[in-house]
Parts: sequence; structure tokens; C-alpha cells
Amino acid sequence: MYAWLWHRLPGSTSIRVILVVCAVLIVVALLFLLVFPWVESIIEFDNTQVPQAVGLGDQQ
Repeated sequence: MYAWLWHRLPGSTSIRVILVVCAVLIVVALLFLLVFPWVESIIEFDNTQVPQAVGLGDQQ
């Protein structure tokens, strides 16, 4: 798959490397700016509670 994409990119090797780096940076930016905030609004990360264990170390 990567070889197919690499051979279809225009330009010399240095241009291809620049294009791939730019594409990766764009994908990472989209993930951090759009996808991760959307997922965070769906999944409640801040509302986690660890229940207290009953009977373990409760000897008084």
C-alpha cells in the first residue's frame, strides 16, 4: 500500500518526502483539533471513580 502511494506521488525523492511529512502533519493536526475533542465530548474521562474495596484492610 505504501509503495503504491509512494510511486504515485509527483516529483523527486526529496519532494516526495516533503509531501509525506506534510500529509502526516496535517493528519496529526486534524486528529488533535477535530477528532480528539469530539471523542472527548462523547466519552467522559473526568467522571471516573474507583470504588472502595469492601472487606480488604477494613479491620478496626
